[in-house]
Amino acid sequence: MERVFIRDKIEQYNVEKIHKQKIGVISNCCGAGATFISTGIAFLLSRIDKTSVAYVEAGEYLKNDNSKTETYDYSKVLVADNTDIYDDYRRENSKYSFISNGLYSSLAMDKRFCLRGEFKDIFTDTEAGINIRNDINYDDGINWVLVLESNKREAFYGIDKTSKAVCQNKVITLMKIANNIRGQNIIIDYGAIQKGKLLNDILSEMDQVVYVIDPMPSKLIAGYESFIKVKQWEMQGNKVTYVVNKMNNAVNKRELVNYLKIKKTIEIDAIGVEHFYEAEYRCKIPLMDKKIYKEVGMSFEKLHKAIT
Repeated sequence: MERVFIRDKIEQYNVEKIHKQKIGVISNCCGAGATFISTGIAFLLSRIDKTSVAYVEAGEYLKNDNSKTETYDYSKVLVADNTDIYDDYRRENSKYSFISNGLYSSLAMDKRFCLRGEFKDIFTDTEAGINIRNDINYDDGINWVLVLESNKREAFYGIDKTSKAVCQNKVITLMKIANNIRGQNIIIDYGAIQKGKLLNDILSEMDQVVYVIDPMPSKLIAGYESFIKVKQWEMQGNKVTYVVNKMNNAVNKRELVNYLKIKKTIEIDAIGVEHFYEAEYRCKIPLMDKKIYKEVGMSFEKLHKAIT
């Protein structure tokens, strides 16, 4: 696409030798907004704390393990004039999700790096045993570890898509990246993780977790297993920050609190989809969009305070 990316300022990456903080972002369902929250956290940690930050697109990397390989006929979905129904069906059933191209495409990394050298394929380098300590994809104050479309179906998903060994190897790869990539705060965007063993392996490696909740009843029910596992991990003395995303006037807060039994949450209001379209057409991290920040910036600042 012929989008125009305009850099706000010239950036310089400062190398720091400090203790890493691994922050996992997990959601109760697909489409809950884990990537929106993750990139927002990374942006604020970089801009407010002035610390070195890395973002790891883990959910996109893990997505195809143990998943169905069939294709889906979206024309069978009766959508009438309601495109939200179509989008929900596509998000729930497509093995490549509704952000099929991931952040590399949505943030126009090809344009950002066209005059700055090659965007490092850190996932593939790690799988190949290559030292990644000097692999830096630094832009907007963040070191980006993203899935690349050019090798997404081969290197990342492997030949045996039903193999548990493949999934386990990917977790090991993610932990190698988290422990070796440049950055003080490592934001690992896992998205919706429901598998018990996989979730336990992930939690055991995190310093803290941000759990993103879509308050729609069907989503709460679908994600209950992962929610319980995260609560159990919290009860073992670990730090969890609960974020209710897409909050709106139709949500019955009393029922939500009674169901979750959480004393403290951070609420982020639902945002008009047109703002996300505008941000992507401008190749921006959503929270960097002035209209989005005006609506939810204060909530994100509360989240930033909670995790630091």
